[in-house]
Formats: sequence, C-alpha cells, structure tokens
Amino acid sequence: MRHASRLAVAALTTLILATAAHVSVLCPDEQATEQIPPKDPAYCANLDAAMRHPGAVPLDQYERTLDDFISHYCHRRLADHWAMDKTVRDAGPFVATLADGVWAGTEQGTHMPVLIWYSPEMADWLEKYRTPGHTAPNPPPVPDGAIMVKEMYNSTPASACRVPDLLKLKPVGQGAAVTVRDSKAAKDGWFWGWYGWPAKERAWHVDFPPVDSNPLSFMGFGQYCVNCHASARDNQTFASPDNIKGQPGAYLAFLSQDFYQNQSFGIQAQVKAPETAVPSEHLKILALSQMPPYFPLTSLLPSSASYLAALNLRQFQPISKDEANALKMPSQTYDNVWVAGRGPREAHAFVTSDQCVGCHSAGGTGLQFPMTAPNVTKDQSIMYNFSPYGA
Repeated sequence: MRHASRLAVAALTTLILATAAHVSVLCPDEQATEQIPPKDPAYCANLDAAMRHPGAVPLDQYERTLDDFISHYCHRRLADHWAMDKTVRDAGPFVATLADGVWAGTEQGTHMPVLIWYSPEMADWLEKYRTPGHTAPNPPPVPDGAIMVKEMYNSTPASACRVPDLLKLKPVGQGAAVTVRDSKAAKDGWFWGWYGWPAKERAWHVDFPPVDSNPLSFMGFGQYCVNCHASARDNQTFASPDNIKGQPGAYLAFLSQDFYQNQSFGIQAQVKAPETAVPSEHLKILALSQMPPYFPLTSLLPSSASYLAALNLRQFQPISKDEANALKMPSQTYDNVWVAGRGPREAHAFVTSDQCVGCHSAGGTGLQFPMTAPNVTKDQSIMYNFSPYGA
C-alpha cells in the first residue's frame, strides 16, 4: 500500500508539473516562472555594446551575437535602461464570427500580438519627436545603434495574453522581429530580421552557411520588412511613445471581438477559427492559399490559355524537383545586394530578388497577393503563384 501511495503521489506531482508549464488556457505563451534565465549582469552589458553595430562584422558573426543577446533575454535583463510596451498589443483587428453554433475568431493584423522592447536611444527619440504636441514635421534620423525587439505571441487576440506578469511570457512559437539602426550600412537605415528561439517547431539558425534548403536569409539589410515600413511617415518605423510603459496616453488599439473567449452564452467557444468559418470568401481564399513553386499550367482554370494570354504571361514548361535541384544556381542565401548607406550609385540600379520578393513572390509578406490567380474547385479554394521565382 505504501508503495502504491508513493506511486500515486509521484503521478500527481508529474501531472501538476506538466500542467504548470503553461498556466493559462487562453495564453499558452504564459509560463509558470519569469523567463529571464540566470546570467552574469556584465554578460548582457557586453553583448549590448556589440549589438549596436550590425554592419561592422560579417552577418554570421553578428547573428551569433544577436542570438546570444536575445536567447538570454538581455533586452529584458537591461530593463533598468530599456523601455517596454505597456502590455501585449494587437497589430490589427480581431473579428469574431458565429458559424454552426460555434464562435471563432480571425486575426487580421500585420503581426501576431506584440510586446516591444526599446533601447534607451530608441525610447528617447520617440519621447522627444513623437510625443503628442511635440511631434516634429521633419524629425532627425533615429540615432545609430537604436534597437527594437518585437516579441510576438501565438495567442490571439492580445487580450488573451494580458497577464499580470508579462515577464512570464515566452514567445518561442512566433519569435521576435528585430530592428537595429545602422544608417551607414543601408539606405533605409535599418538592419531587419526575424529571430526564433531555437526550438523544434520553429528552428532558427544562423544564415551563413546556408542549410540544404537554401532559404532566403532570416536577417540582413534591405529585408522584406521594408515593403511595409517604407510607408511610415518617417524613419521607417510606426513606433509611438503612447505604447511605452510609463509614458502618458493610451496604447494603440484595434477592434477586438474577444467577448466569446470568456463568455460562451451557452454556445461552444472556439478560439482558433476553422477554415470553414472565415468571415468572407476573399479571406477564405487567402486562408486556404496553396502556392506550389511548380505546377502544370494545364491544371489551371478552364479558360487558362486565354487567361494567361490576357495577363501577357509566358508559358514555361514545369520542371521536376530533381531537375530543379540539379540546376547550378548561386545560393539565394548569399545572393544579396541592397542599396548601401552611402548610395545610391549607378551600381545600385541593380538589386537582388530578395529585395522585391515581398511583392513579386506572390504575396510573400502575407499582406498582399499580387501575381496570383484564384482557382475555386469543388473541394477548396486555392491560389496559383505566377511570380517569377514561384516561392
């Protein structure tokens, strides 16, 4: 009996520990403890200095520094000097729909819910030049070395993760968007990148040397982030001091129909929207988009020949995966040319495809879908990719 009791206690303890890893049903990103691993305070201070100069060393070296900095949550460790958002924020509307008696929600933001951290230079610039009533029409550039770390979370809407202790959030699933100011390295003035905490579900790695799949770089200058950030009123950033903890004003908010997540009203609540419950046919097409890099043109719409002719597209014969792998093409990971900070010069009339991929890879940013054509079949709605690189 005593042995059986010990087994029962052990089993119960295991169950408690397993459920304690995630303490919130609506926000699985919330952990049981604060996510600041122990480290010598001087360790982060040294990394902080190296983080400020992305153009000073080869990309692989800088990425290792950045990996060390963020994986140890140095942006959180330096909280005495760095600033953070007031809370987790939506980056767009969250729209609820009711289908077949089930409430579902759809995130329509440019990013998943975010929590941004600002280096002292960045926070000071925002306070000085973007505080309401003190907004300068032509503010000076953001100082070199300024950093923003945009942690992003799986749970939607943001209200799901507005937990009492924000330091218990762990953005492993979505990672973080990182921007570092370096006006000497690139014409737009920023180093851009996506960072994923090393994890099985979102394996992040240093870009050089490239892995066998030969992907586009996770980080670098002139990245696809510019496609959206170029529309900011100045300095390629939409950041506002209103969002920062300790600053006056209300943080930026969007429509958030999250009522059903806490109140079912006798109706089954479902946080993640099924594919059959998206609010419009347009969004349904986007949600079900499948854009293979190689496809037989004969499988398009019934009037595919006239349709392609109308688009003035040339019909190339598809090639097999083996044939594609056999092509001796330069690695797209290494093939990266952007307009340098000292430019533009005549040579900058040429840039590589990664500078255009956000639009010309059939909606590579996920925010717009040019160079595609819908094909609605009986079973599903998909979009065909007519972009030159078909990626």
